[in-house]
Amino acid sequence: SLLDEINNFKHSGLPYQRPTSMRKNGVLLEEMGIYHQIQYLVDHVSHIAKEKFPSLIGESGIDSFKAFTVEYSADGSPTADTELATHFDNAEVTLNIPLVGDQEGS
Repeated sequence: SLLDEINNFKHSGLPYQRPTSMRKNGVLLEEMGIYHQIQYLVDHVSHIAKEKFPSLIGESGIDSFKAFTVEYSADGSPTADTELATHFDNAEVTLNIPLVGDQEGS
């Protein structure tokens, strides 16, 4: 599963950067070597976005993207992300896909 691949990557010892300045934990999916799989998803989302938001998405579709994971924990660890502060995404389209069950929000 994708979740297994993310965990394997994180424990591989390979260096990786924080996905955003707001996150302590997570992985940029491009660093895992799955750019083509993410591009496939972006191409499909682009068609839907052009239909639903024609004034925001040009004829060429989505021209850039950033695919990453975030991880939250309620264990109180000082290194864990426990919540997401109110913020503004500089994006025409944001797609959130939960990778584990029994989660709320998004």
